Amino acid sequence: RMQANKVVIISDSCFSGALLRGGGETAPRISADDRQRTLLRLAQRRTRILISSGNNEPVEDTGGAGHSIFAKALLTGLEDMKHDAFSARELYDGYILPLVVGNADQEPQYRPIERSGHEGGDIVFVRQNQ
Repeated sequence: RMQANKVVIISDSCFSGALLRGGGETAPRISADDRQRTLLRLAQRRTRILISSGNNEPVEDTGGAGHSIFAKALLTGLEDMKHDAFSARELYDGYILPLVVGNADQEPQYRPIERSGHEGGDIVFVRQNQ
């Protein structure tokens, strides 16, 4: 019943994957030639997603240079992503999932929030020139 077009919950806590029900969805592939159009299409759809630091399991609180492994992976991705506009799914696939799974005994999750009005969109991050 939320009126917002974009909702993302990022949860870095033990058993945060328990907030999810159902299976994940296949991520759309974004080609270099079609990048802007694909991101615009994803940004226009209603989005309700959860990104969690683990599944239904304990997660590491340390190991990320003053942060949790999950938080460090998230921050690294936000800083190092090579594109000026990128989707939350690209952030998850390119940084969060491989950095967390490679460094801890936990598996982060990225899924739509079931029965919430999710229409297949995504969060699109756009860098601001400073």
